[in-house]
Amino acid sequence: MDDFIHHKLQNYMNQTPCETYIVLMEQEIVALLTLREDQLTLDDDDKDDMRNGFVAKPQVALEQPTYLTQSVFPAIEIAYLAVSEKHRIKGIGRCIVNEVVKKVKSEHPDYQFITVDAYTEKEYSAVGFYLKCHFEPAELPQSYKDTLRMYRVIVPMVPSEVPYIG
Repeated sequence: MDDFIHHKLQNYMNQTPCETYIVLMEQEIVALLTLREDQLTLDDDDKDDMRNGFVAKPQVALEQPTYLTQSVFPAIEIAYLAVSEKHRIKGIGRCIVNEVVKKVKSEHPDYQFITVDAYTEKEYSAVGFYLKCHFEPAELPQSYKDTLRMYRVIVPMVPSEVPYIG
């Protein structure tokens, strides 16, 4: 986290429209969060993977059950989330994700998802953390990528509105 803050954060913020938040506890940086606008894109191959059971069928949060015909959904991306090593496993990351959900619901009610590209490297994988925070994979893992695209539905649909993907 320190390396990113000191050497990469300013360049990232200059090149990418984003909002960055620093979480302090007694004047110590505990976590860093960067959010940016995004979209979740599901093409026909993605939908076929869901129909065939290769990836989970999402409970898509749409006012209209247009999931099968719509392919692009507005979202907010967690572009960067890091909790200092000293403060991990205390629920801080999960609390931050919950605050992001509240923020998106109040400030961007038309956004249906929160997305993240979770690291999948052997020495560090964030996939388990995001699964615990109610994210689902938006794709099958790819051996050539060190991240897995994931999403979280912001507002679940009422069960009678869930479209059937058969």
